Amino acid sequence: MPRLLHLTQDNDELFMEATDLFQETFRNSQTVQEMYVDSRPFIERTIVALHGTKVVGALKRGYNPDLDAISVDFLAVNKDHRRAGVGHLLLSELEKFAKERDNKKTCLFPRTNPEVVNFYQKRGYVFIPDYKPRWMEKVLN
Repeated sequence: MPRLLHLTQDNDELFMEATDLFQETFRNSQTVQEMYVDSRPFIERTIVALHGTKVVGALKRGYNPDLDAISVDFLAVNKDHRRAGVGHLLLSELEKFAKERDNKKTCLFPRTNPEVVNFYQKRGYVFIPDYKPRWMEKVLN
């Protein structure tokens, strides 16, 4: 099982690997492009899953003030490591992070891919009624 690491300013190389993985997964994202230009606002909000020294998964968190929730901005797993629990591991770590900071829920905006929506629904995320289209949240216990 991969080990998890919350990145700090000292982890530039790992952050660039994570950004490459985000870029591969979310090809046309303006935010991913901004990460390449200036990593400082993003590096400390990134959790990576490492298999040996290689980044095999990454999650960038944010905050949604409307929902008062920690958000999943990006979650990406290397194609060779999908369906091996890496995404679940990263999501669980984010939920633990949120609970430690007394956040009551996490939220995200899944892409339109039904497989991605199913992944989140299996982990307790539900669509938020009467909120922006397609946002999901999970109330943390």
